Amino acid sequence: MKLEAFCTSCNSVVASTFSSKQEEGSVYTVHKAAVLSALLCGLGPITFRYFCQNSNMPALHPKTFNKIADRLFKEQDRVDRIVFEETVAKVRQQHARDRCIDIDEDTILDIAVSYDGTWLTRGHQSHIGIGCVIDVLTGLVIDCLVLSDFCQVCATTGKIIRMPIDAG
Repeated sequence: MKLEAFCTSCNSVVASTFSSKQEEGSVYTVHKAAVLSALLCGLGPITFRYFCQNSNMPALHPKTFNKIADRLFKEQDRVDRIVFEETVAKVRQQHARDRCIDIDEDTILDIAVSYDGTWLTRGHQSHIGIGCVIDVLTGLVIDCLVLSDFCQVCATTGKIIRMPIDAG
């Protein structure tokens, strides 16, 4: 992103610079922060582009926005895996401690879990829900899954495409 300082009297460019990348091959930090903020506010690439244009800011191309968003999602998946692996290890340690047994990585434990889920919005029709598997002993979430029944193709075309359910 190019940053420019203008003279308030004549509007000529006094100084300009480009924001630097953190490291080679990475995206600009300001772009990453902007895309993350847009996603947290529920903005997609086109809406974010309109926001930037109406705010008199340079906009990201939708392909660039989507590439950065994809990197952010992959990084979040990596962090999620690490957190859940650590959580499962703590749950296994606690169950082993309570049962006074020694366990290794291959030891299978029977544990009591509960399952809880919710929709994104209350009192409104929501297409997004989350379900969590919770260890009863520790109360830690050991797995979760976000599901959606929304299909962009069906919404765009106005047709509902039903896939056959495999009874197998």
